[in-house]
Amino acid sequence: MRERQDIIRPILPGRDYKYGNVRVIFIIYIVLLFFLPKIRVSVSSNALAFTVLQIKHSLNFHKCQTLKFFNGIPVQKEPTQGIGGERLLKSLILTNRDDIEEIKYETNGLDSDRDGQTREKAPPPFIPKFCFLDKKILRFFAYFEESVTLDGKTNIKRIRYVEIHYYLVDDTISVLEPKLQNSGLNQGTILKRHRIPRTDGDEWENFWHWTDFNLGTKPIFYSKEYVITNCDKFTRLYLEEEGVKVEPFLEAPKDSYVNNRHKIDYPNKNINKLIITSPKLNRYIKNDLEVLRFYATSRLPSYPLGQKENQKYIIYFYLSDHSIEIRENRNTLDSKEPFGKFLSRKCIQKHFDGHKFECMPSENRSSRTFYSPEDFQIGEEIEILKKRFYIYDVDAYTSKFYRDKYGIKMSMNQTNTKNNPNGKKVMTNYPPRTGVQIGTPEDTLQNCVRLIPKPPKKDIKNIIDNLGKTLRFEGILHSAWPSDTKRKFVFTYYLSDNTVSIFEFCPPNSGRKSGKYLERTRLIKTQKKIDGEVDYYNLSDFYIGARLNIYTRQFEITDADKRILQFI
Repeated sequence: MRERQDIIRPILPGRDYKYGNVRVIFIIYIVLLFFLPKIRVSVSSNALAFTVLQIKHSLNFHKCQTLKFFNGIPVQKEPTQGIGGERLLKSLILTNRDDIEEIKYETNGLDSDRDGQTREKAPPPFIPKFCFLDKKILRFFAYFEESVTLDGKTNIKRIRYVEIHYYLVDDTISVLEPKLQNSGLNQGTILKRHRIPRTDGDEWENFWHWTDFNLGTKPIFYSKEYVITNCDKFTRLYLEEEGVKVEPFLEAPKDSYVNNRHKIDYPNKNINKLIITSPKLNRYIKNDLEVLRFYATSRLPSYPLGQKENQKYIIYFYLSDHSIEIRENRNTLDSKEPFGKFLSRKCIQKHFDGHKFECMPSENRSSRTFYSPEDFQIGEEIEILKKRFYIYDVDAYTSKFYRDKYGIKMSMNQTNTKNNPNGKKVMTNYPPRTGVQIGTPEDTLQNCVRLIPKPPKKDIKNIIDNLGKTLRFEGILHSAWPSDTKRKFVFTYYLSDNTVSIFEFCPPNSGRKSGKYLERTRLIKTQKKIDGEVDYYNLSDFYIGARLNIYTRQFEITDADKRILQFI
């Protein structure tokens, strides 16, 4: 042990070697610097702590290649490796994501979490001016005065309203004039988009800028003065954000010529409005074509050979002039003479004294009292020209009129039958169609109804509303033949005229050809209506599972397209 300590003692620092310690440390530093190629160290927040992590010997001192040719041009790329193939500091930092997230920049742009770094914060990316100013336009509303000659003699001042568009991306200006109907001027683009120079006398100065525009300013473009009166919402917000105080709105003067043309094209409705002062004339205009209808009975005179039952009448009360007309409520089975009018239309006095009365105004008309709607009530008698009538029913319009105007509820008894007193509808038997059946049943029926036949009426509104609209159904044929059970048909229903066409779809190798099975026509039902008229299939007869008897063939609807669900 003593011999080993004597060997180590000249090298290690001791009490007897005061100046030898410096030499030993210097020699060790030189050896480590030249003979050891790589030393990896870790520097912590404590600068005094120094720890040797790894010492690695390497004999490779090659440098990374950075020179190359690209498209025949020599270029230099950024090195990816250090000397000897070692990893660079940049690649070491990028591989450790946790270390990147811990980096926090202070307000001065330096990293305070890592000691010794003085890198500044990266500046924001450069954005050109045209990127955020593109398609941003300031719009000002203005006007200018112009002298116009009418008929070659008269000169008048016209007010022309324009829009000044300022394009922020390149400081260009365009002036547009909206087109007005019947203005008599060539309107549209007045100044195309370009930079408009400012003039001061005869010398050209700078160009117009958006800071020169505000409400109330009067810019001069090529010796023509414009007055700015208003701007749009975006322009107002942009100017306020830039610190410009926007002046209040100015009202532009009106063009006299345009106003006169507007009065001619759109006249005032109050000019031709009829001012009615007479209450009777006002009542006539307001209630024209409005008639109240009352059903009444009256006892007939007791003649020895005459009828002893009551006669039915219909009393018509015209609201326009309060005139009354009475007609007999004839039945179709009556064998009386065709004199249905009992009293012609006229104004009836309540208390008739036998003198001559007339509907038109006269001198003593104001002293008379005539019948009004308040005098007619269900269940009461009314005397007209010394004849008493008992009112037992009214129509729907009369009931609504009394309910809305007077608050009186008149219940309709539904006992009046105009055609038949027993309430049964009279059947009219028409002869069957014989011979050559030309035309539809409606066409041939007109020969039985009228001496001079007229074409049947069509529902024009339904044709216009549903023109070109179709609904499709799928069906099968019920037949005793097994080969017919697999046949499939497509029913096309046309909503405009309620016609149907049938198309047969045959699969390949079925022995049949696909094609039209039935031409577009109205399908007649086997059962007729109660009155004997022909009944047709309509849309309510087409649904999934419905059975249709078409010319002695039984069809069944099995499916429908999606449009039917939307239509329903």
